[in-house]
Amino acid sequence: MSVSNHTLTAYVASFSYHLDGIPTDPFGHGGGFVFDCRILHNPGKLEPYKDYTGLQSNVKQWMESNPPTENFWQSVVKVVDFALKMASEKRHHEISFCFGCTGGRHRSVYMANRLADYLRDQGHTVILEHIQLKKLGLI
Repeated sequence: MSVSNHTLTAYVASFSYHLDGIPTDPFGHGGGFVFDCRILHNPGKLEPYKDYTGLQSNVKQWMESNPPTENFWQSVVKVVDFALKMASEKRHHEISFCFGCTGGRHRSVYMANRLADYLRDQGHTVILEHIQLKKLGLI
């Protein structure tokens, strides 16, 4: 297998900094990438979106209508692409990416889903977990 088509299993998670803390690496490597989505505007503070999650189309559309979301995403992709390249060169088989926000329901969920789709499109296996949504029984 050439380096260019090396695939990995990626753990991608959303979580609440306040309620969950940073998730542990499920692969036992003791690390992973953590992105702080609290810097983005929060749809959960707006009445029309507070009862929804980043899984729903209205929240996705709201997130995508805010230019800072796309700027943040482009920065994430640069880090992720670099990490995937290095992991491939080193023949690693697993990698972790987590997204946190205040409540773990909107911004982090949106970003985790977006990254999971991005990784799947490249042929990687993805284990996707929305920690706070699972605790709340929303998934």
